[in-house]
Amino acid sequence: MTATKVEERLIYTDLNANNNKFWHIEQNDTTLTANWGRVGDAGQRKVYVFDSATSAEAAMQKQVAAKLRKGYTRQHTISSNVAPPVTFVAKVQIDHGNDPETSALIDFLVKRNIHKIEGMTSIRLEAGRLTTPLGPVTSEGLDEAEKLLVLMSRADNTNIFDLANQYLRIIPRNIGRNRIDPNALFGTQALLEAEQALIDSLRAVVKDAEQKAAAQSQAAPPVFATKLELIQAGDTDWKRVSKYYRNGINRNHVSSRMELHSVWKMRIDAMADNFDQKIGNVKELWHGTKDANLLSILKNGYVIAGRNSGIHISGRMFGDGMYFSDQSTKSLNYTTGFWGGQKSQRAFMLLNDVAMGKEYIPGGKGGNGVGRTLPRFTGKLPKGYDSCFAKAGTSGVINNEMIVYDTRQINPTYLCEFR
Repeated sequence: MTATKVEERLIYTDLNANNNKFWHIEQNDTTLTANWGRVGDAGQRKVYVFDSATSAEAAMQKQVAAKLRKGYTRQHTISSNVAPPVTFVAKVQIDHGNDPETSALIDFLVKRNIHKIEGMTSIRLEAGRLTTPLGPVTSEGLDEAEKLLVLMSRADNTNIFDLANQYLRIIPRNIGRNRIDPNALFGTQALLEAEQALIDSLRAVVKDAEQKAAAQSQAAPPVFATKLELIQAGDTDWKRVSKYYRNGINRNHVSSRMELHSVWKMRIDAMADNFDQKIGNVKELWHGTKDANLLSILKNGYVIAGRNSGIHISGRMFGDGMYFSDQSTKSLNYTTGFWGGQKSQRAFMLLNDVAMGKEYIPGGKGGNGVGRTLPRFTGKLPKGYDSCFAKAGTSGVINNEMIVYDTRQINPTYLCEFR
């Protein structure tokens, strides 16, 4: 006879009362094992033995019901043994021709991605898998967490406690033993943006888990459908990319002293296959990003931040879209931390084919004579246009910015490292 094995995982967070605790119980045939404590701690354990599995099940249901009446809720977590090791998957599935330098790059990007998540929360890498103190979060949980972020961005001090409590029950973390003001976690735009970035990273972990489960079928898609090919210094492609970088340098930018170090020709299947060049007016443009974001780009392609979540990303004068420039150091400044964030000695930019199509050129404050006569950008691209071209000196900006609002207009072709 097969033994009965059932598990319930509950959590209770109330920042106002300084409560942040978990309660787990597992039935294994006639035995119940309870584990409880503060999130981040090992907690206490107690074992109960019953005469029959039926009695054990009844006792478990009674205890669970009692906890739910006290305000505990079920956790949004999946089994921690589902998600495959991040490093292993990236190394195996990113086509890099077994090149040592490219292999080292993948290792670096994996570590930076993990460091970003660990630095923001009590989420840790365990056996090669990213997990919260109470297990990886489900896709449904992340959806709910995003909705709560939107509500917190509009909240006042009267309901921030309740929203924060709900959020921390979905994405648990060790917040210490002292009472904490939720505004210290979610009270500014920068903190909310950091939480949104965390959710985006955790989605990739969940996708890994779901695809591993789907791998039981023979047609399961790979997590990474990406190719990186190192270009040797002096090759034709290298010389062309290097020249394009140098021609776009603005010596007033802090990043202008950085030099091209390595170039990889790249293909992200999902983006290359969906690239709609029929829109026309294809331009080769730079996009700078933090090294901690690159692994997610290699896996999922570009994601337009704020589009699905409702969280407005600061610094986006021309709406939620993907921002590019033909001025190389304008984009490079984003990778070095000049435009905000921590500085890095290794900087990366992607060179992209961008189908701009029909460009909308907005006016702006402080612009030249032409710019002052043009209508301002009002938060949404006017009908009939495919992209926004914010011109330096015309649109109220110092540097050219090109923005598209559909990822089908983008195909990243080169990954470039600068030092």
